[in-house]
Parts: sequence; structure tokens; C-alpha cells
Amino acid sequence: MLKRTVSEKSVLLKHKKNKEAQTNVKNNRFLITVNVVGSVGPIRFVVNEDDLVAGVIDTTLKSYARLGRLPNIVSG
Repeated sequence: MLKRTVSEKSVLLKHKKNKEAQTNVKNNRFLITVNVVGSVGPIRFVVNEDDLVAGVIDTTLKSYARLGRLPNIVSG
């Protein structure tokens, strides 16, 4: 059996608490509604707070294509 000093135990306990605090942190999530001009309806999905705008746009376009929805593009 390994014997630890009081200071070693306190350091390990602090490390364990910090690790638990980091794993218990929840990221905020947002419901995004994107309207595409000429589309039948909006696309809705959930993103994390720390997601980049470029990633959100990419997700929107991929979801739009996956659903087989095409915008009505009218040239003036």
C-alpha cells in the first residue's frame, strides 16, 4: 500500500476537484433558425456557444442539400 503525505493528498484532492469542475462545465447551446430566400421554410438546428459562424453556415448548407431543398433563384 502506498503511503502519501498530507500535502500530497491535498494536491491530489485539488487536482481531482479541478478535473471534476472541468468535466461538469456545460456549454450553452442555441437553437438557430435559418431562412433561405425562395425556400419553403426555415431550417432549424442546435449549435454550441463556441461554434464559429463559418461552421454554422457550413452546417446549414449541408442540411439544406441533404434535405434535397433547392432555393428558388430568380434573376432580375
